Amino acid sequence: MKITIKLFLLLFTSVLYAQNKTSEAVYNYYIKMDSVFLSKLDDTRKDDFIRAQRAAQSINPRLIFNDTLAVFEGNDVMDTGENKIHLLIAKALCRCENPIYTDLNSKTNYFNFSFSMNPKKKDYLVTKKLETNWELHNESKKINNYLCYKATQEITIKNTKGEFKHIATAWYCPEIPYTFGPFGYGGLPGLIFELHDKFTSFGLKNLYLKNDSSKIELPKEGKLIEYDLLIGSATVSKNIEEK
Repeated sequence: MKITIKLFLLLFTSVLYAQNKTSEAVYNYYIKMDSVFLSKLDDTRKDDFIRAQRAAQSINPRLIFNDTLAVFEGNDVMDTGENKIHLLIAKALCRCENPIYTDLNSKTNYFNFSFSMNPKKKDYLVTKKLETNWELHNESKKINNYLCYKATQEITIKNTKGEFKHIATAWYCPEIPYTFGPFGYGGLPGLIFELHDKFTSFGLKNLYLKNDSSKIELPKEGKLIEYDLLIGSATVSKNIEEK
């Protein structure tokens, strides 16, 4: 059952926070793999994903945000005994090998991408429209003593193998009226405290509402390209095969 969030309530609470100060949310990160998914993998790949699942426990990505901009990025990972490839898998699944920037004014996410294995390379600056087609529900729960509400959205992924759909579930907090979240998600009337995507989950660990006036600057390096074009074009497929 859908609920309607009163606009005046959101505007009123926004006034309390609307000082364009930079705040920070730190998340726990989990990789989800059910038995059906694992059964489709050979023993080597299955072992890689299980090790990546363990490696993910040492990654606490953070969301830095103000009224109009946010950046979602990984932390410096501690040594977990996993080798480098499993940490790379874990980081790739949470999209934090490169920061994801969100601009509310353009309702767009920005992130750098390269076909090389070097995450520091910035061949492309990818633009992707913010997914905002949320369905709001009246289901609620407390997260870190904050009252949060459930929202769901059907996400469509297109790549060279076809079109795939799954449901993303978010728990957002109107009391913290910033419309951002992990993984490049946002567009809800409150900060996303918990997010469940197809293979990943994020849960709020710490929230720091700061008086920090440091700026968030959108990236500029790399050739500008739209996400769908990057993923679906024949040129990209050819580049991947040649690497």
